[in-house]
Amino acid sequence: MIDLLLQGVSLIVVIGVLVFIHELGHFMAAKHFGVKVEVFSLGFGRRLFGFQRGETDYRIAAIPLGGYVKMLGQADTPDQEAAASETALDPRSYLAKPRWQRLIILFAGPAMNIALALVLWWGLFMAGTETLDIPEGPPEVEAFEAGSPAEKGGLAPGDRLVAIADEPIKSVEDYEKIVLFRPGQTLSYRIERGLETLTRDVTLATHPMYGVGVDGVRVRIPILVQSVIPGGPADTAGFRAGDRILEINGRIPGGQSAVASLVEEFQGKPVQVSVLRDGGKVVLEVVPQVADGGRARIGVMLTYPRKTVRYGPLRAAEEALKQARDNAGVLFQTLSKLVTGAIGPQVMSGPLEIARIAKEQAELGLKPFLGLLAFISIQLGIFNLLPIPVLDGGHILTLLVESVMRRDLSVRLKERVLQVGLVFLIVFAMGVIGLDLLKAYRRLPGSPPAVEAPAKP
Repeated sequence: MIDLLLQGVSLIVVIGVLVFIHELGHFMAAKHFGVKVEVFSLGFGRRLFGFQRGETDYRIAAIPLGGYVKMLGQADTPDQEAAASETALDPRSYLAKPRWQRLIILFAGPAMNIALALVLWWGLFMAGTETLDIPEGPPEVEAFEAGSPAEKGGLAPGDRLVAIADEPIKSVEDYEKIVLFRPGQTLSYRIERGLETLTRDVTLATHPMYGVGVDGVRVRIPILVQSVIPGGPADTAGFRAGDRILEINGRIPGGQSAVASLVEEFQGKPVQVSVLRDGGKVVLEVVPQVADGGRARIGVMLTYPRKTVRYGPLRAAEEALKQARDNAGVLFQTLSKLVTGAIGPQVMSGPLEIARIAKEQAELGLKPFLGLLAFISIQLGIFNLLPIPVLDGGHILTLLVESVMRRDLSVRLKERVLQVGLVFLIVFAMGVIGLDLLKAYRRLPGSPPAVEAPAKP
C-alpha cells in the first residue's frame, strides 16, 4: 500500500511539473501577444481550488493527468468550436490574432518542455552525473540464455559483436538499438572470435512484455553489490559492497533482474553465490528470505559499474544537446516502427508505468529523478507536436493549411476533425493504460527477460 502511495505521489510530481512548464509556455506567449487567458489549470475536470488574479482563474482540477490554458476564442473540443467563432471580433481573442502569432503560441508549450529537458541535462552534466561505465568499442558476449536465439544462432561467450545486419557496432548502445527495433527478424551477426571473423544468423525473439527484439545475450558488464542491508541474509553470509556476482547455484545471471529471479527460486533454501572479490573467486552460502512485497530476497542492492562525469558550461551544453538529439531519434524510430508494425504497442508506457519508474528513480536520489524528468519532458514536447487533432501539432497543422489556403476552414470541418482526434486520444489512452495493467499483472523479472546460461565447467 505504501509502495502504491509513493508511486502515486511520484507520478503527480512528474506530471505536475511537466504540465505546468508546458502550459506556462502557452500562457506566456499568449500574454505577450495580448490574448486574454481565462483559465490556467493543472488537471482536468472539476475545479478543486485555486485563485483569481486579474482576468485569469488559476486552478487545480480533479484529474491530475494533464492541464490546459483556456484562451478567449480558443477551441479544444467540438462544442467549443462553434462558440469560439463568435469571439473572433474581440481584439483580445485568440482567433483575432494573426496566424503567425497563433503558431508561436501553439509552439511555445512543446518548446518549453524541450527547453526544460535541455536545462536539466545541462545542469546535471555541470553538477556531475553518474553514467554506466561501459567498456568502449564493440560489446563482448559474456553469457546467454540456454536455448536463446543467440545460442541457436551459434554465438559463444567471448565473441565480440562487430556488426549486425551490415550495420557496424561501435558501442553497447549501437547493439541495443539494432536488436530492440527488429523483433522476429533474422539478422546476420558478424563476430570476432579469437583471430577469426565469423558470420552467424540469429533470429530474434520478441519480448513478451515490451514487444521489442531480444537475442538472449548478456554483454560483458559486471553486476556489482552496491550495498548490503545490515542484519539481512547477505550480511550474515559475508557479502561486501563491491563484490561482483558471477554465478548463482552454478547459473550465470544475465543482469540485475535475473539475479532477483534466481534468488526467488530458492526461498528458504541455501543457495551458493560465487563472487569475484579482490581478484579471487569467493563462494558464499545464503538463504533467501521473504521481504516486503512478498518476494524472496537476500538483502543487497545491485548496480553496474558507474562513473561520474562532470563538464564545464560549454561542454555540458554540447552533451545536453547530444542527449536531446539521441532521445528524439529513438522516439521517432520507435514511432515509425510502431506505425509499420515492426514492434508491438507494448513498448509504450502509460501513467502506471511512469509512476513505477518515477518512484524507483526518486528512491535513487534527486539526480536520477531529474534525469527521468528530462527524458519524459522531451518526449512530451515532441509528442505534442505530432499532427494529431486536439494536440498542439494538430492545431499547428490546421493553421498551416489555412495559411496556404488563405482562408479559414469551415467550423463544421473543424468540429469533425476534433471529434476524430478526441476518439483517437481516448482509445489511445485506454489502450496504454490497459497495457500498463497487463505489465503489472504479468511483470517479468527483467527487460529483456531473465537471461542466463549454465556456468562453464
